[in-house]
Formats: sequence, structure tokens, C-alpha cells
Amino acid sequence: MKGRVPKGELCIADSLIAKALNCRVVGFRERYAFVKGMNLDIVTVGPVYPEQGKRLPGRNEIIWPELKEWIAETSLFTFALLDGAFEWGLRTLGFGFNLFVKSSFDYRATIAPWIRGVLVFAPDPGLMNNVPLLFRLHIIFAFAIFGVWPFTRLVHVWSVPLEYLGRRSYILYRNVWPAAKPAKEWERR
Repeated sequence: MKGRVPKGELCIADSLIAKALNCRVVGFRERYAFVKGMNLDIVTVGPVYPEQGKRLPGRNEIIWPELKEWIAETSLFTFALLDGAFEWGLRTLGFGFNLFVKSSFDYRATIAPWIRGVLVFAPDPGLMNNVPLLFRLHIIFAFAIFGVWPFTRLVHVWSVPLEYLGRRSYILYRNVWPAAKPAKEWERR
């Protein structure tokens, strides 16, 4: 079992945690302190981190030299982007601290015309001046997903077998190999 990541454990390199916490040995307490200190979800930074008066780490403070290999060998990078876009999208809808509280920001007046402008290659950047940070982060993650789409396993979404949608619900089992011939009496011995 050594060398494998147990189920439910965060996939954050121990060297990164050791460098961030300035410790030699990284155990559960150090991982937990790192996650709580960064206010991380599984792979995303929570939106309340800057609001708590904490500074986000700069790109020069935490160096991750294995990032290219990690992106190439696993789907975790894709899951991080999908989780980020999904989580920030839910935050813009009000899920979280202010659940069921209507937001005062009307995205239809600024973001919707800007997206339409992006689609026709004529965006008006002035429309995004007063857009809250949550909406901007959601848009950045969504654009990042479209940017890495051809280089990840997300390309397989175009080959989804749509003919299964109209099929009956039971599973059809077919024998791949021809049925075995019964052995003759004199061959059984």
C-alpha cells in the first residue's frame, strides 16, 4: 500500500506542504493545517480566503516543477478546472454563506452582452469593469476549460454514444465466443 494515495486523501505533494509550513515531516496534522490555512476545498481555493484578511500565495512563492508531468499523466488537472468552474458558478448563484439570498448584481446587463460580444469576436471590455470577483473567476475557469479541452480526455465527450438514449432500459447480453460443444463420452475420460 506504500506509495499509493489512500481514498479521501488530498493529492497535494508533501514537499509543497513542508515548504509552505516550514517543517520536515508531513503527516495528517500538517496536511490538515495546510488545507485549513489555505481554506481549500479538494482542489480549489475557497472564495472567503481573501475576505478573511489572508493573502493568496504568489506564483513565485510556491513552485511546482512537476506540474507539466502531472497535467500530462493524470486527469486531476481537468477535474480541478471543472471543480473550479462549478464551485465558482455555484458561489455566483448564492450557494454557500448567503444561500437563498438574492444577489444585487444583475449579470444580464453586463456579462451576457460581453459573452455575446466574445462569441462574435467583438467584446466590449468596459462591460466587465464592475463585475464582481466571483463572476470573473467563474468565467476564467470556464475559459480555461475550453482552452485545455483538446489536450485532455474531455475530447471524448464528442464520441458519446447517443443511440443508447433511445434504447430499452434492460441490458442485452450476447455471447462473444461460440458455445462449447459437449464432449463425447470417450473424450471425458
